[in-house]
Amino acid sequence: MNVVRTFAVSGLALIVCAAVAGQAAPTPSTPSLSSPSPGQPSLSLPILSLNDQLIAAATNGDAAGVQQLLQKGANIEAKDNLGWTPLIWAAYQGHTDVVRLLLENGANLEAKGKSGQTALHEAGYMGHTDLVMQLLEIGAKIGDKDRRDWPALPEAASQGNLGAVGLLLAKGEDVNAKDENGETALIRAAGAGQMDVLKLLLEKKADVEAKDKDGATALIEAAYKGNADAVEALLDAGANIEARASAYPNEGDTALIEAAGRGKTDVVRLLLAKGANIEAKDKNGWTPLIQAGDMGQPEVLQLLLAKGVNINAKGKDGNTALHWAINEQHPDAAKVLEDHGAK
Repeated sequence: MNVVRTFAVSGLALIVCAAVAGQAAPTPSTPSLSSPSPGQPSLSLPILSLNDQLIAAATNGDAAGVQQLLQKGANIEAKDNLGWTPLIWAAYQGHTDVVRLLLENGANLEAKGKSGQTALHEAGYMGHTDLVMQLLEIGAKIGDKDRRDWPALPEAASQGNLGAVGLLLAKGEDVNAKDENGETALIRAAGAGQMDVLKLLLEKKADVEAKDKDGATALIEAAYKGNADAVEALLDAGANIEARASAYPNEGDTALIEAAGRGKTDVVRLLLAKGANIEAKDKNGWTPLIQAGDMGQPEVLQLLLAKGVNINAKGKDGNTALHWAINEQHPDAAKVLEDHGAK
């Protein structure tokens, strides 16, 4: 259910990734070193090509440097090890003046990285709303029917970029577009607890039962992350409280089972109040109580027991919540169960 955004680091990427991390990246120029002290080995650094310098300058927002490098013959469509062009990097960093300069010099607006990201996608991901607007106005495509694994909308939603989400929807982006993990903007917003975005997506009739590649709905994702406000909003919008994930290791899990295992007491309390099945079982026959015992969640156990849950329910392996609490060495959880008469 979790999306991890990674960047390869080698060669030039050391320079551009410094900017991504919020650090000042080196000025794109030929590296130089002072003479080594006596007895020290001589060191040398690789000399950056014009193309590498161009990518670094675009990343750093150095419009003058970009202009000079283009005049020297740098390739405006040069790509780094991520397949990102100067335009994509400039858009990612929100350098509007550099984006404009590159486009005026013929940069391909629809150039894609190795994973399909365009300048529009990256501007939306980072919440550069004004830049998103400009890119859309000059004709940037909001989606590629032949390649939809990096739509801009889910990324913008996960970052809580309400303005970018609104712009993309206004320009016709599919409210249910899915990313490479099968997650829609609603699922991403629910998991990240981005309530303003989530409410907008619900107003735009986003599918509350859409599932990602793990079979998780927005409700399950919100419960998994402990976002009680999102859980409530989704339930109010008609989300199925008993929807189940369909892939290992969460196969058969309901929102309540997910929340119980992760100690999300506010979500557990809310789901119980909304009528969630307290005896729901996953693919292994585990109930929310067994899950809470296995994960050592005494507060959740107290909530479930107060609602009359079957304290001696068994999974397909024949083991109870008490067995798993003891087996996984959760003494506090085991004591709660024993105090309530668990066997």
